[in-house]
Amino acid sequence: MSRFGRAIANPFRYLILITLQKSPRNVGYLTKATSLSQPAVSQHLKILQQAGLVDGYKSGKQITYRLQAGYISKVLNALNGLWK
Repeated sequence: MSRFGRAIANPFRYLILITLQKSPRNVGYLTKATSLSQPAVSQHLKILQQAGLVDGYKSGKQITYRLQAGYISKVLNALNGLWK
């Protein structure tokens, strides 16, 4: 649970999760969506992967990232409801 809490506590990682909730995306898209550098997005994705929240799959020459489990989307919806 501590990895999960650490992963979603950062606003940029939360933004990445919300973006991936809509559709799987590559690092380039996530870089534009977050206004972070590519190395920063990659570091955030690594933390999200270690927490078991996202995974990546090869899509041509790029890696596309997606939420790892359906329940994560439900948790994000619940958190969105609390923060509105």
